[in-house]
Formats: sequence, C-alpha cells, structure tokens
Amino acid sequence: MKKHKTRLLSLLLTLCLMLSLVPAALAANVPETATEEVSIELTLNQYKRIAFGDRGEDDPLTNYRRLEGTAPAGCRLVWNRVGGAELVGTPTESCVKHVVCELTYKSGDVVLYNVTITVYDPNGATIVDPGWEVTGKSYLQVDVTMEAPQIGEVPTDAVTVKQSDCTVAGVTWETLDSTFQAGVSYVVRVRLTTQGIVDFSDTVEATVNGQPAEIISGAGTQALEIRYAFEPCGDAIPDAVVEVAAPVLGGKPAAAGQVSEKSGYTVASVNWEPQDSTFQAGVPYSVVVVLETKSDDTFFSPDAKAVINGEAAAVISGAGTQQIRISRTFPALEEENPPEVTVPDFEDVAGDVYYTKPVKWAVEQGVTNGTSATKFSPERTCTRAQIITFLWRASGSPEPTIRCPFTDVPAGSYYEKATAWAAQLGMASGDKFYPDDPCTRLMAVEFMWIQSGRPDAPAAVFGDVTSPSVNWAVKAGVTNGTSATRFSPDKTCTRAQIVTFLFRYLGD
Repeated sequence: MKKHKTRLLSLLLTLCLMLSLVPAALAANVPETATEEVSIELTLNQYKRIAFGDRGEDDPLTNYRRLEGTAPAGCRLVWNRVGGAELVGTPTESCVKHVVCELTYKSGDVVLYNVTITVYDPNGATIVDPGWEVTGKSYLQVDVTMEAPQIGEVPTDAVTVKQSDCTVAGVTWETLDSTFQAGVSYVVRVRLTTQGIVDFSDTVEATVNGQPAEIISGAGTQALEIRYAFEPCGDAIPDAVVEVAAPVLGGKPAAAGQVSEKSGYTVASVNWEPQDSTFQAGVPYSVVVVLETKSDDTFFSPDAKAVINGEAAAVISGAGTQQIRISRTFPALEEENPPEVTVPDFEDVAGDVYYTKPVKWAVEQGVTNGTSATKFSPERTCTRAQIITFLWRASGSPEPTIRCPFTDVPAGSYYEKATAWAAQLGMASGDKFYPDDPCTRLMAVEFMWIQSGRPDAPAAVFGDVTSPSVNWAVKAGVTNGTSATRFSPDKTCTRAQIVTFLFRYLGD
C-alpha cells in the first residue's frame, strides 16, 4: 500500500512538471503583441548633449520647457523628469514627435527651437538617447551693443549682436550730423537678419546696450529692424539764472548781466526792447539775455527753466543746446513826482575838482551821502564794505538770491545784502569778507569788471600788474595808471576816487 502511494505521488509530480513546460514552449513560438505606449524622459543633460543647446561653459543651459505639441499615435512623451529616457513596450515602427522647446541660458538668452524627436527601437531595447533633428529656431530676444554717442565723435556703424545666428545688415542714424553734438538725442536704427531655419519670434524683444529698444518691423520673419534713442550727449544744465539791473525811470538800460561763477555758463549779450537810451515812463521794457555754456561738454536741458532777477522768464530758443535766449518783460514804469533831491554843498568838495561831478551824481543816485551834513570826506579811505555797497546801489540794489555766507558780516548791517550779492556773483568767496579792510585800486576795478560780466579787453601795458580787470578799466575809461608805466594796484582808494570810478563806469 505504501509503495502504491509513493508511485502515485511521483506520477502526479511528473504530470505537474510537464504541464508547466507547455505554456512556455507555446509562448516561445508566439510573437509579443506591441504596446502603443512609449515613455521618453527628456533631461537637462540630454539637452546639453544636443548640438543646438550646447554653448559651452561660458554660457551653459540653465532651464528648458516644452511649450506646445501633442504625442502622435503610439507614443506617450513624458517631460521634465529626472533619470533618463525609458522605453515601455516595443513599437513596430518609428514614433515621431514635433514640439516647440524653450531653452534658457545662464546669460539670460532665451531661444525657441522647433524640434523633431524620433523614437526608433526595432529590437525592443531601452532607449536612453532619442534621436533629434532641429527643424526651426526662433529668437525671443536679440541684444545689440554699440558705442554710445560722444561729443565730437563720428557716428559709427560698428554694432555687435549677441545672438550667434544673427547678422547686422545695416545701421542708420536718424540725425545726419557729421559729428555728435552736445544736447542732441541721437536715434539709431539697426537691421538684423537670420538664415536657414532661424527666425525672430512673433513676440521678439530687443535691447541696445542693455536698454529696451523699439521693434520697427520684422517680428516673425528673418529680417528685423529695431530703433533706439540715446540720451543727449554731455551734461545738462537744468536752469538759466541771470541778474540784470532792472529798469529805473531815466536810467540807462544795462548792457551786461551777472551769473553765478559756478553756473557753468556766461552772459553773451543783453538787449532791450524798445531800444531807448534811457528808461521812460509808461513803457513795459523787455530784456533778452543770451547765455552760453563754458564747456563744449555741457548744454542747457531741453526743459530748462529761465529766471531773471529771481522771477520766472521765458525761454525763447536754445533749450537743449549750448546757447539759450531768455526774456523777461518788466512792468511799465510810472511817472513819479519825487521830492527834489537837494545836493548838499559840501564844504570839502570844491567846485572845480575832478570829483565834483561824481560826488553830485553819487548823492543824486543814492549811491552814498556825505559823512555829515556839510562834509563828504573825499580823502578818507574807502573800505571794502563801502565800495561793495556803493557798487550794489549803483547797480539798482538787486535782491540777492543767497544768504550772506560771511561770518564777519553782521546781520542787518548796511552792507549785508551787498556782500551777499557780491558772493552770488563771485566777487568774493570764503567765510570772511573783511569789510573794514581798505579797498585798493585793483580791488575796485576787479569788483566792477565782474559786475560788468568779465568782458575781454586789449592788454594794458603796466610794469606792476597784469590783470583782465585792469585791461577792462583802462578801455572803459574807468581809470588809467598812476603813471605811464604803473597802475599801483595795491594803493588804497579814497572815497572821492571810488565815486569817480563808479561815475565813469555807470553814470557818465
């Protein structure tokens, strides 16, 4: 019985073994059924290995993304995963996929590529690197660099484009100057082209020297034109500010104006309308001042503001250039019946000395009075405070536009405004004015020359001084030398001499 059971068990085991081998033998003779799903992994490293995405270590690829495209029948494409490409199943023919890829590089350059991916695996092996063919490339951005306009330089057509597949086809400047001028905003047009499978995206953007440029035409084609406006050449002066002696009934129109020494410009001319020899009552006089920049590298801002005597003035022409014309109309002067000015009969002013008429003029114009009711003290030394006050009053007592900067000028003193005005015009600088120091001959003509606008004059021949202010004083008839060969620049001036200088300059 025991033997029978053992044989039966052995027979059953043999039968089971035979049955298990039949399916395997049958399966070996039946071809596998091809699946219709292919999973492909596209990694950053694969993009780098592809020729169109490799720019080397200087500008490596930093990102990519699929923008559009659908998988064809029989394939499933998997994007943006890590780990390589993988084939699931064994397709019987090639699986072709057309997509648009966007590649971003470290430099910030972003490029669109039209790509055809072909998956072909006749033997059913795992696909690690799918085949690639670049069928189109579109630039989302183009970057142009060129030398910015420099004053005096010749306009250039030397342009560099960052994108390797772009070519500069032409450069045109809209303003046809032979050399770049100050204050001009020059506009350049650059034409770029591509060839073969490369074009410019419909939404392409452009820069010139890192700044956004205007797309004129050619987006979506292989010929692009861009336009860029450079900032004006040179340094812009925002405001044109000048002081001109205001009209005074019966006074002579000022022929010069004053600007701050640090302004960056000078007074070229001062003209009045109407052109009366003296100011008349009932007439609104207009002054036209022409200002010029001192340097070839500066210009008046295109939106420059004009100020004459602290009041807003009109810009006639020249904004954005190196010469500007500004104007202000003063209110008509009213006829007055002032009390008659009685000129004292100073007992120390004879009727036939050189300073008789200047003293009378100075008292009538309010430049100065005597040192008492009966004395003028013509031989008394004139101080720096007195000369600058006399000159300020003779100029119409203009209101200064700055605070007095000198620590030795008391607030409320008779010469406070005059010294502030002097500092404003560049007659004096520093933190002290030294108001009680004597005024010398050179100081006197220096103050008047600056007030007159620092005009040029032929050189005067003196052995003890060389100065443009002395040259001007001799030409203007303010004073000559103390001899044929000497000017005596350090000689102290008297009150009589100072009012005589002022009279010859402003009153005669």
